[in-house]
Amino acid sequence: MGFFQRVLDGDAFNIIIRKAVAATGSILNPLALGLVVAGVVAWVVLFRRLLPPLRTQFTTLRIVAVATLAVAILGTALNDGGITIWYTVTPAFTVTVSALWVDHTSHLNVIHQAARRGGSTGSACHDPRGWQFQRC
Repeated sequence: MGFFQRVLDGDAFNIIIRKAVAATGSILNPLALGLVVAGVVAWVVLFRRLLPPLRTQFTTLRIVAVATLAVAILGTALNDGGITIWYTVTPAFTVTVSALWVDHTSHLNVIHQAARRGGSTGSACHDPRGWQFQRC
């Protein structure tokens, strides 16, 4: 018997209670609480340190971060999978933004080093990703 048939038969309350108990149990164990704390720290670092320098290159990144955080929180609270939504979405987004930040930082280092050395040529150049170099 499927979920919708059970709802039509009046058994929805039992299903909802069973799923809520399963989701709560997945969150209230020591490993899951540790993942929640680590995830909160990751989100704070993302919003305070990693996203601001990327704002000029990726104008919608903050909006995407807010939406992703909403998915992580609401998915954990509303899905019977419980904590699995949180520990799937949070690391995936953290790794993605960290990679963008590392790439951005490495390009800034190249620009600063080229400016200190006077550049290898006198012409300005651009790479295909849109980062602008003062000298190549």
